[in-house]
Amino acid sequence: MQSLTRPLRPLSALQRLALPTSAHRPFLPPPRPYTTAPPPTRPRNPLLPPLQYPLLPLIRTDLKTALRTKDKHRLSALRAVLAASTNLEKESFASGTEIAPWELEERVFELLRKQAAVCTEAADQARSQGREEMVRREEAQAKVLHEYVALWQEEKKRKHDEIVADLNDKYGRQ
Repeated sequence: MQSLTRPLRPLSALQRLALPTSAHRPFLPPPRPYTTAPPPTRPRNPLLPPLQYPLLPLIRTDLKTALRTKDKHRLSALRAVLAASTNLEKESFASGTEIAPWELEERVFELLRKQAAVCTEAADQARSQGREEMVRREEAQAKVLHEYVALWQEEKKRKHDEIVADLNDKYGRQ
């Protein structure tokens, strides 16, 4: 009688179907058990405050919403922003410097502005070439990016006014 783990001769397709998967594919490693361990993280500078980016989590949640609602223009614009911010973090990590949270926020804001300008310029070029489909797509993406630029500027102004009000309260100025 043949062993189930090591066949003596090649098996037919019907014989392979009757055997357990590992019997006719002994070269495959056994499946790894599912683990819920968190992915490894890089060591952080203990002098820096914990990372809290108000803009990036907002973009990530809006990306999920755009996926659910199938908003193609918002989805592609937000994916481009997240990819660029990830590249910023990777470049800083590769160079050995740590980006402070406020620096990353400023850089993401600059990315938003630059990508909005690129989309606007691409729409202008497409308009001059008569490509209305591309004009609509680029203008829709630029509109999405301008929304986040305006939102970030409002948030920055609100934080500035809050700090000024706290200092005025602390030092008694009106």
